[in-house]
Amino acid sequence: MTYAQNSKMDETRRSNCAPGRLYRQIKILAFGEAPTGNQYVKLGRGLGLKPIIFRIDNLATNRAAAFQLLNRQGLHLISPAAQAELIKRIQEHDPRGKKFSVAEDVGMFYDTCFILPDEAIPSLPKDVEICVNDIRADVIARHQVSGTLDGWRELAAYGKGNSRLMFAFALNFIGPTCALWERQSVAFQFTAKGGAGKSSIAVVSTSAWGWDPVNGKKYGFGTSWNTTDNKLELTCRAYNHTILFLDETGAHTGSERGAVDNLDAVMRIDGQLEKDRLTNVGSRLTWSMPILSTSNVSVPEMLAARRRKGSAPIDARVYCDRLIDIPAPAAGHGMYEHLHGFDDGGKLSEHLKTLAAANHGLAAREFVEHFLTEYQNDEAGVKAFLDARSQAYERKAREKISASEAHVRVHHKLQRCTRRALLLSSTAFCLTRESNCSQRSSDANATTLRWSMGRWRA
Repeated sequence: MTYAQNSKMDETRRSNCAPGRLYRQIKILAFGEAPTGNQYVKLGRGLGLKPIIFRIDNLATNRAAAFQLLNRQGLHLISPAAQAELIKRIQEHDPRGKKFSVAEDVGMFYDTCFILPDEAIPSLPKDVEICVNDIRADVIARHQVSGTLDGWRELAAYGKGNSRLMFAFALNFIGPTCALWERQSVAFQFTAKGGAGKSSIAVVSTSAWGWDPVNGKKYGFGTSWNTTDNKLELTCRAYNHTILFLDETGAHTGSERGAVDNLDAVMRIDGQLEKDRLTNVGSRLTWSMPILSTSNVSVPEMLAARRRKGSAPIDARVYCDRLIDIPAPAAGHGMYEHLHGFDDGGKLSEHLKTLAAANHGLAAREFVEHFLTEYQNDEAGVKAFLDARSQAYERKAREKISASEAHVRVHHKLQRCTRRALLLSSTAFCLTRESNCSQRSSDANATTLRWSMGRWRA
């Protein structure tokens, strides 16, 4: 072997190898970059094991947490010496060469695919890797799939005759639509007394995206308002382009400042951008998804509580337009109008939760796959259809608002409430209805959310 060959071998060993077990296990395969500019490294473990991808900045900002995550993925770097050795090798490895792209958030990845923790829909582009390690693990665990589309269709059929349940089912599909249609997302709140079934409707409807493995029948795919604002920002990022169900705003902070904190959180979420802090490293978090909240008190009642606390005067419209209350129907059984043969709303809710626990996570994936396929085949046609539907629903909304204007002055809500919120939700209902979400189809080949352009544009 020549001197040059020996020198080349020594250089390779210094870069990719080390003494002992680490030498045999770990190789630095490549570096990657996310759209945010965050830098990543791909580590090979040999023996046919899947490579590990992680964000390099995490080694500098929180070394202990970074190695805890790596060890959970099978590296077993316990001693400080082993950890320091890996950091040194990453630092000294030649960063030149082609980088792979990293999809680090759940949601739409440009207009090519939809990223979920366990897959990309319809498929992952070449030279792109998924790494959602910075997203909360408990939320990732909720992206579960179980049952069948027929089973979820049976659940969705209970929306017939129940306007609030039908509305909640439709709200699931706004996230992916707005991501490509370039519309700001929306937030609604079911408001009713305890036991009316508002949380149950949110639980079963959000099962389109998944199910909490621990508290599924309590939260479905969602979580609680009982959190700090900083944690709420991380939660919003984890639900990007899906749907965020936040249960019982009365539980938020659980203090006399609850109303103030609730309203401040609403504004923070609506901004769709993480608060700028001196401790921020890298890009600020962003998010966009529809929100479905439940509460025993309405937004105006929260505002009244805030005024009683002596807060500065505020424009109520700012909050009412950002979190739009939906009360229980005037005539019905709590949040339900039609019990479908059950004795009361509680028994219907329990049946719906049982169906959702057995059939979840499938409908949204099916919707995304077909929506993306149609969008990529005919972007202009899809956007034209959505625009046309929005205009049609706006005309209907203007008629209803004009009819009620003698009793309630609502002109100021038309721009935000109608154009930004009700139109999107109505359009989503149109999409899900015409693709067999809320009722069974006579077409034996149709699936729960199967796109059919002929029927879609009819």
